[in-house]
Amino acid sequence: MHEPDTPTHDSVPAAGPPEADARPWWAVPFSVARDEPLAAGLERIATSLLDRAAKQLEDPLLDRRVAIHEARKAMKRVRALLRMVRPQLGKKRFRRENRTMRDAARLISAARDADVLVEAFDGLVAASPEGGLTGLRAELVAIADERAASLDEKAIEQVVGVLRAASRRVAGWQLSAPSDEFDLVSGGICRTYRLARKAMRVAYGDGTAEAFHEWRKQVKHIGYHTEFLQPAWPVEHEDVEQYLNLMAEALGDEHDLAVLGATVADLGLGEAADRDRLQAMIEQRRRQLHHVIRPMGERVFADKPRRFTSRLHAYWREWRAGG
Repeated sequence: MHEPDTPTHDSVPAAGPPEADARPWWAVPFSVARDEPLAAGLERIATSLLDRAAKQLEDPLLDRRVAIHEARKAMKRVRALLRMVRPQLGKKRFRRENRTMRDAARLISAARDADVLVEAFDGLVAASPEGGLTGLRAELVAIADERAASLDEKAIEQVVGVLRAASRRVAGWQLSAPSDEFDLVSGGICRTYRLARKAMRVAYGDGTAEAFHEWRKQVKHIGYHTEFLQPAWPVEHEDVEQYLNLMAEALGDEHDLAVLGATVADLGLGEAADRDRLQAMIEQRRRQLHHVIRPMGERVFADKPRRFTSRLHAYWREWRAGG
């Protein structure tokens, strides 16, 4: 489900490498600082993300649904970071760690996924001059409340344990710094960018919800890659970052609407006429989103993968040199 990156206390701008335990857990920046070795910075980011997710789930003052939402976002960032250093980790370790994050997130996803459907419904109906469909909404809210009430605290404890163990394993990654440290991430960035370009072609070629969802995942990965290295990017790269954020948000909305339509149809919610009306609204909005997203995708993915990676490499060298 769509996890919007709304500004919260997890988006504090980077100001430099933190000293150990110098700041509260929610204030650790998730980008490499100028005087921080890249390998050490990425390991710090991974550890901080994993610790953050565990602490959010353990926090008794944080609403449980909010905690799950924030923890899932942290786990998605970790999965993107794993892709960034995939060549260094090796296939076996990458697959193990990626699978661990995926499965942990799934253990706590049901309640949040149901909430997202209500949010998608509300956003869609609010934009309609006709309004209505209150019966459908009531059924969606009932499903969300039921799933939230049935959330197993043992599952939360299990996920916390998984996150703590994964955090301890980061030290064993032993990311080595080549003579040119950007080589640590260039292969992963190039591969992800290539997959994103291909996924865009497929999405607009067949138009299925599954194809657009796959493209969204790759867009999110590239977006997080640029986030981790964000201080290095010059002004001329800011439009790419902005487009990546806008595309990820819009593609998330597109996916939520597709899942909403499928869920209402599969469960037979509401009256048949209401279902038909909702489905027509969903398809219209999805077409609008496809139209809006396309020029941004064409701008971001205009480069060949190696050229895109080489440009980021040049930005990185200049930044490291004090430019």
